Amino acid sequence: MSDDQYVDGEVEVEEEESENEYPVLSAQDIRVVEDVMVEKLFIPEWKGHVYVRGMTGSQRDYFDGLISEAEKKGFAKAKVRATVACMCLCDGEGKRLFNYRKKEHVEDMGKRSAYPLDRIFAVIMRLSGLSSEEFSEIRGN
Repeated sequence: MSDDQYVDGEVEVEEEESENEYPVLSAQDIRVVEDVMVEKLFIPEWKGHVYVRGMTGSQRDYFDGLISEAEKKGFAKAKVRATVACMCLCDGEGKRLFNYRKKEHVEDMGKRSAYPLDRIFAVIMRLSGLSSEEFSEIRGN
């Protein structure tokens, strides 16, 4: 019990996860792991809920390209929010509802109110591991 500490007569065990408790993953283990988070979000303006998922690594690369495009053309012309919403709005199983590479999907999404799109975008950024501070820095604000 060398890791245990005594506090007010009781034994308090430090809970540290050991790296040795987990297996070394194979290529197949990595291929099949479900690691993209999905979250349900209420959109009062749309009078319902949507599911939003985080970006995959490839989608994050595409997003970074959008940001680069936005730096050149302007944020609105790059349609960043609409594209990312199309990329990450999904059903409860995480299957995309829209195709972010189809111009008509992005155009239609861009016609939605900015307020719900901003909330959806914020959740996507959080689920994708990108803080609002990091996004502001990327955007140049």
